[in-house]
Amino acid sequence: MEQTHRNNLRRSRQKIVDDLDVREVLDTLIENEILDDESHEKILSEKTRRAQARSLLDTLPTRGPRAYSVFLESLAENYSWLVEEIESKEKSGRKNTQEITQLQDLLIKGGVPHAPSFSISRSLELKAIKEGLSNLDTGKFLTLHGMPGSGKSVLAAESIRDPQITLNNFSGGVFWFKVGMVDQDQLLNRLRALCTKLDASVLPNGIEEAQEILRKLFLSPILSDSLLILDDVWKPEVIKIFTLPVRILVTTQDVSVMDVVRDHYSIVEIRPGLTQQESLQLFSSYLSVPQEYLPVEAKAIHDECKGSPMVISLIGSLISESGRSSKTQRQSGRWFYYLQNLKTRRYSKLKKQHSYEHESVMGAVQMSVDNLDKPDQEKYEKLAVFLDDDPIPSKTLEILWNVDKYEVEDTMNTFLKKSLAMCEVDTTQDTLVYTLHDLQLDYLKTRLRDEPEKERILHENFVSEYLRRVNYRYGDLQNDGYIFSHLGYHLTMAGMTQQFPEIYLDLGYIEANLKATGPVDLLSDYRKYSEQIMGESGQHEEALSDFEEFCRTVGAKVSANKDADIIQLALREVESSEVYMAAKRLADQRPETLYLDWKNRSNVQSQNIATILHPGGPRVVKFLPDTRLVTGSSEGLVYVWNVVSGEILQKLHGHKSDITSLSLELSQDDIFCSGSEDGTVKQWAIKPMEEMENNQGDSLASRRKSLKRPTPKSSTNMSLEQMFSEHKERDESCSTIIVGDHEDEGVLAVSWRPGHQEVAVAGRSGSIRIYDLKTGEEKYSLTKCHSEPVNDLSYNEGGDILASASDDCTVRLWTSNGQFFASLNVHTMRVTHIRWLGSKSKLVTLSAEHIYVWNSPGKGIETTILKRNRASSWTCLAASEDHVAAGTAEDRMVIVWNVETGQVISALPGQTSPVVSLDFSFDGMYLASTSEETLMVWNIDETEAEDQPLSLGPSHMTRWRSRMAITAAPDDMNRMVVLHN
Repeated sequence: MEQTHRNNLRRSRQKIVDDLDVREVLDTLIENEILDDESHEKILSEKTRRAQARSLLDTLPTRGPRAYSVFLESLAENYSWLVEEIESKEKSGRKNTQEITQLQDLLIKGGVPHAPSFSISRSLELKAIKEGLSNLDTGKFLTLHGMPGSGKSVLAAESIRDPQITLNNFSGGVFWFKVGMVDQDQLLNRLRALCTKLDASVLPNGIEEAQEILRKLFLSPILSDSLLILDDVWKPEVIKIFTLPVRILVTTQDVSVMDVVRDHYSIVEIRPGLTQQESLQLFSSYLSVPQEYLPVEAKAIHDECKGSPMVISLIGSLISESGRSSKTQRQSGRWFYYLQNLKTRRYSKLKKQHSYEHESVMGAVQMSVDNLDKPDQEKYEKLAVFLDDDPIPSKTLEILWNVDKYEVEDTMNTFLKKSLAMCEVDTTQDTLVYTLHDLQLDYLKTRLRDEPEKERILHENFVSEYLRRVNYRYGDLQNDGYIFSHLGYHLTMAGMTQQFPEIYLDLGYIEANLKATGPVDLLSDYRKYSEQIMGESGQHEEALSDFEEFCRTVGAKVSANKDADIIQLALREVESSEVYMAAKRLADQRPETLYLDWKNRSNVQSQNIATILHPGGPRVVKFLPDTRLVTGSSEGLVYVWNVVSGEILQKLHGHKSDITSLSLELSQDDIFCSGSEDGTVKQWAIKPMEEMENNQGDSLASRRKSLKRPTPKSSTNMSLEQMFSEHKERDESCSTIIVGDHEDEGVLAVSWRPGHQEVAVAGRSGSIRIYDLKTGEEKYSLTKCHSEPVNDLSYNEGGDILASASDDCTVRLWTSNGQFFASLNVHTMRVTHIRWLGSKSKLVTLSAEHIYVWNSPGKGIETTILKRNRASSWTCLAASEDHVAAGTAEDRMVIVWNVETGQVISALPGQTSPVVSLDFSFDGMYLASTSEETLMVWNIDETEAEDQPLSLGPSHMTRWRSRMAITAAPDDMNRMVVLHN
């Protein structure tokens, strides 16, 4: 069925559903072979007349090109009014009130900017854009490419104001997404706002999660016919994120950003300037006079700025202030004045080798600002406190200027008319937000460059007005859609560093911030401004650690539930925690609220005993025999951690690329080896634990009892700043083995043979090499033992059998001298991880699809599948004597099984992205996991089901029965844990 016919039925759907009895039209549809028996039965299986009509309308578009005309024939006899209703939609050029209202609703909901007050129709560009949009397929991009200020965004918005384009092609909606030059945190914030605009049920905490949420949203029926507009894209990474099942319009000045989706995009080139006729037409629009009344300077200005749409608009707005009569326009000296200013600024800047376009626009901005009344000039100059591309809510401007909302509206209307600002509707807050062009903001900031004290005072007055309005009760700060995301920036610029600990360690402020923006911004501020929050002498270091960990634990709960009480959650912390003490103080200040002071904290804590932010991207984790952990990062760095304190004990340089594997031999104290994408295996000797001055006898067991991280009184540990400043090129390893003939081989897997100074190494070639760690010489080479890259290696505890896993979907066993021993061929997808079950002769193998336990490797092929009660894609694996743990991609969980029973004993939440590596401690009591930026440690203490503590993380319900509270919560095996008494 043609798209036009689909749209006609969609627009008439409600009327058809209200009036039609499908039984009166089914015979005609069957006789003409539009419906078959299966479709007929499906439609009549619906229980109500209206449901049957809906089912018919859902079916017709799939029944071929004749379905539309035959359906109208079937209606003609008894439903002539419906035929008239449907056919009326086909009248070309009709723009009835319903269409206009529908279009306006779509554009407002999608945050599409309003049309400028004065504009012209650029017919050539618009025709090309509309043609491209009409032919755009799902998953493809239409790119508007042009110079800054060439009008790309205006043209994009104008093209979708055509009802024939938008309603016929994008009935699911048009959604505007302003990109600009943003960092990862800013991009994530904007992705979260887009998800909110699309009515997502959950908001993402990471870029990958945002991409998956958007993918599911655009696959839904309601959004499948949508258009997403990415405005002002600067980086190819943004295009990668938006490779989604939706049609996308992109505006950019750098077309190379589209190379990442080669063959999936088309380009409409936007001329960098207007034609002379278009420039004169735009001047005429501003002045409401015929073109023949314009002076000769109008053409000269066009020539001078080469028709830059932004410059023409700015100058047109300025000159319109002098009057619109023909005599005034011919005699006014403003034309000559602005032309000379434009010329002067262009030549002076060219001498400094600045670009013509940039400086022309900057000159126009200055002329426009200089033409403002003095009070408006002062207000405009205060806009310099804002960052590029940040939407500015009306409420924020009330505070910046200390005026009421009506004065804000009047002032901003002046700026809008003079093209000094842009305005759009923020549908998530149901309010207006304003933005400045980058060049306009550049101009304002440049004026302050030589007056840093003036800039500092601007920020200080801005922040102080916020705090003054709430009498410095930080928890009473109102959510204006701005301040919670930017307070740290303004405090820094104002030099108000003494306020950081007062604000960021205030539980009331944390509650207000979390409920306004969620944990992402707050945790980002804790990382970004850690030095300021800790204080000059680091006196607040422990409090910062407590509050940061607390926010990471409860932040999502508080932001997702408007009724969540952060004080009650904080009262769960241990009594010595700064968070707990702050909660007690706040509870005392709220006598009207009942708070419960937990007396059974040990029974409500989760199995997570340490959560640590990891610098860089952790790729692999390994337990040492004591309380330390070793991690390898995507930056080629090795970190040694004291898990109890959360401290980095050592940061080791040596590798030049991603570290893919870590391995150690139990008898070799404080020595381990690593493999890297750089094609090397390195051996490391780290400081013994007893030499670490900050070791206070802590253990993971004590960590489990008290979730506080002790602050070392004296420490030789390097600070994060010192570690990052150290030169990356130095090599702190004991020895280096270069694997293969060249670095392209890469090392993907390393396994240290127990009881020997040998290490097995494998990579992309599919070969396995055995090296002597003392000499670095190759002892054996198993050439092409797999047809695809080898992803993992693992020696059994006795060191006599080596297991290998490969992209060729096989698991193979080899003797210690390199002879083939056995093979397991049950996987249908690439095998990424293998682990032996401690001293048992059992091998666990993992692919994304299945986890198998090979019960008798080398003696038979009997396997046991470890399952979960829902479909999962597995990411990584760890095994101890009795337990197996695996990470999931979809819900970012870690699932732990008892191997003997095959039952799930724990489902561990908390990661913000899929787990990439797991490892059990040597005694099997603890499990470490790493994800994109987090290192977590869990207690694996298997207890009987009835003895397991209640976790408040999953869904749970509490009801009172007489005077007894009964709480029920499901676990990962669909069992119900019930607590009473």
